[in-house]
Amino acid sequence: MVDLEKSSRQGFIIEGSSNGKQHVSVTVKFICNNQGKTPAKILEKRVCLWLLRLEHALPETPDFEIDSGDPTPHFLGAADKFEREWTAQTEGVPSRDSTMVIYGFVKYQHLFSEHEVRTTFGYQIMPASNRLVRLSKAKYNEIT
Repeated sequence: MVDLEKSSRQGFIIEGSSNGKQHVSVTVKFICNNQGKTPAKILEKRVCLWLLRLEHALPETPDFEIDSGDPTPHFLGAADKFEREWTAQTEGVPSRDSTMVIYGFVKYQHLFSEHEVRTTFGYQIMPASNRLVRLSKAKYNEIT
């Protein structure tokens, strides 16, 4: 299971520019919970920030060919959790006609299996309150 929370550090959402291009970054607390009874090996973590114009609908199936990843494997004990601060960035800046979506996946294996499992997660960052709200679309929050 993967949950996101607002970062405890200052600057949850930061707008900036570099090389003449505007961008926005969001820092979240990335939390992986092993709710199983056996240890797991986390193989890969990927997170993407997306600036979505309100006139466009959120796709039913997310694009998981995303670059922002952490390929460092590590073990997670039974009923254990892993937390880390994660900053994701995208071009552009939020406006009244846009919203931000942060989504991704964690790929892992149960310790006694060679089968890889992927857990997806997706949240909308509410424009007025900067609150993280889990997306209701199934493909953004599933275990495959």
